[in-house]
Amino acid sequence: MAVATVAPRISPVQPSVITSEEISRYAEITSQLSQLEAQQKSLRAELLGLHEAGAEQETGSPYLLAFVDQVRRTVDWKNHALQLATKLYGIEKAEQWKLKVEVAAPAQAITQGSR
Repeated sequence: MAVATVAPRISPVQPSVITSEEISRYAEITSQLSQLEAQQKSLRAELLGLHEAGAEQETGSPYLLAFVDQVRRTVDWKNHALQLATKLYGIEKAEQWKLKVEVAAPAQAITQGSR
């Protein structure tokens, strides 16, 4: 499958308006990206199913898939820290500690465009 590459349009003068053409181009590329991501997810599930069923890869391809089986554990450290603070200081002081930590955390400004 061929994938189109998009070169940014560089202008020596900064435009003061985001044009309809630029918005349409962005929307088109975003749509293509969404479609490709859906195809990738579907093909990944299919390939994993084949691998789990014992299918072997052809060796004549320039690409080989690396299937790595691993076990991951997820730990909610924020929850565990709050539980420990509750044990050490009691519920009221633990809530105060939580608020103090959240207020002290650095804020990060984010500009989010729609997809």
